[in-house]
Amino acid sequence: MAGELSKVPGEQAEKILKAKESPEALAQEKALTEQVVVPVNQLFASEIHGANDINWKALPVEVLPTRGLFYPTDVEITIKSAQNEEIRQWSTIDETDFVSVDKCLNFVLERCVRVNSPKGRMSWRDIKEVDRFYIIFKISELTFPNGENKLMINMRCNSEACMTAGEPYSEKLRMTSSMLQIIDIDESLMKFYDPDKRLFVVRSKTTGKEIEFTLPTVGVSSKIKSNINTKRQKEEPIDWAFYKVSPYVISDWKGLDDDAIEAMRIKSLGWNRDMILHMSAIADKMEKAVKLNAKMTCPKCNETINRALFFRGDFSIKDILSIPIGLDDLV
Repeated sequence: MAGELSKVPGEQAEKILKAKESPEALAQEKALTEQVVVPVNQLFASEIHGANDINWKALPVEVLPTRGLFYPTDVEITIKSAQNEEIRQWSTIDETDFVSVDKCLNFVLERCVRVNSPKGRMSWRDIKEVDRFYIIFKISELTFPNGENKLMINMRCNSEACMTAGEPYSEKLRMTSSMLQIIDIDESLMKFYDPDKRLFVVRSKTTGKEIEFTLPTVGVSSKIKSNINTKRQKEEPIDWAFYKVSPYVISDWKGLDDDAIEAMRIKSLGWNRDMILHMSAIADKMEKAVKLNAKMTCPKCNETINRALFFRGDFSIKDILSIPIGLDDLV
């Protein structure tokens, strides 16, 4: 400023300085300055939450088994590798106990997954349960980037084409997340999918009422399982007809407790025949849609090979976040 004023005649320069130092000018300058001041932490804030953090990687929902169809369109999921505490907890898993498996899966999700949506607060509990194993596999691949925990699976083709052509294809391969097939929703269900509501909508022909149902979230499933365990401990009767369909009609885990679940159960007693038949049929189809398979194309006959996971001779659930170490390796 001083350099510019040196080129202006003295009297005119003095007037400019006085004008700039007036209370009105100083107030205006202060207001303009305050408008552009941005906290340092906001300057470097990630536009996609955890994805720009050095330890977190974006996981596109389109690659999930559900293809992201049942999440908000703007949802963002990020994951990170498991650390010592998560691996230590995983080492306690009892594969013969569903409660233990459930607990360890959820512990890793809680520690290694972030779920965000600009439209509302979300968490790992909003993950669809059928996406859970796939995400755990992706976390395993981040944890062991060099394949230290080789997850081996026997893939064999039993197609007629392969059998008649000679010796059928058979090979022990390293399992990867890309081979997972966890859900295969029948077209008879997909025709009821509503892309705006992000769930299924079925209209009853007799009553005209709409029935909305979706895939259960981890949060909803956990709350319902806990409620069933509570009833068992109290030796109370368990309404299995209600628990069969409830995970598909309860969309939000927030505020879901034993009282809320019981209120829904009592309300379900008033369902008419059509509602009961519809919901039972829907639950049956959804249960059949869920699989836990390894899938690949046979290199000999090009037919699809499907093999259920965790068969004898293949890797186990515990192996997903473990490294096989012999006693000789420890000494």
